[in-house]
Amino acid sequence: MSTDTLTPSELQQAKSELGDYSEFYSHLAIQARRASRVALVACGVALVAIVSAILAQLRPPILLRVQDGKVAALNGSGVEVVETAAQQQPDESEKLAFVSGFLDRFVNIDPVTVKRNTTLALNQMTATLRQKVLADLNEQHFVDTVHDNDVTATLAVKSAELVSGDPYTAVVFGQKRLTTLVNGQENKKELLVKYVIRLAPVPRNTSNGWSGLQVADYKEEVLQQ
Repeated sequence: MSTDTLTPSELQQAKSELGDYSEFYSHLAIQARRASRVALVACGVALVAIVSAILAQLRPPILLRVQDGKVAALNGSGVEVVETAAQQQPDESEKLAFVSGFLDRFVNIDPVTVKRNTTLALNQMTATLRQKVLADLNEQHFVDTVHDNDVTATLAVKSAELVSGDPYTAVVFGQKRLTTLVNGQENKKELLVKYVIRLAPVPRNTSNGWSGLQVADYKEEVLQQ
């Protein structure tokens, strides 16, 4: 049927039955424009992400100074030459902490822990000093004497500092209490002692507990009994 043969009333009736196609197509056009805007925004975000990724690859890496597996310092954002963990020199606090730990093992003794603690202290020494001290201990029958006489020694550190001009030598003053028990008779001594400990810097590794230090020389002097 041609629209030329339809009367105006019939056209109006057909339009109301079939709907207004112009409004329908206008709605589709609006949705299409919205979709194109969203697509443009998505493309812009993707482009920015790609450019950022490329710049990140071209930017020099940030190098971190690490110690014992942990970040110790952040040195700028450019390429910088930093020391590896094995090459970093111990600072003053590390040296004094190492000395304190050594004395805690080597001076503080009792029949139960003497073997273990003395072995740990010997392992903190250089090979040369270890051989010398071990020979002296064996000559004195040190472990047997501690067991037989029930020897107990404790050290209370009063002061510890590095020698001025010699950053690897520490001087420690402390109060040493020495107790023995022979044939049921207890004997106590209170000693004022001075320790001079010379350290040797070594690469940090598991054998020295990542401290980067060993004891190169050890001297104990009793100042007052």
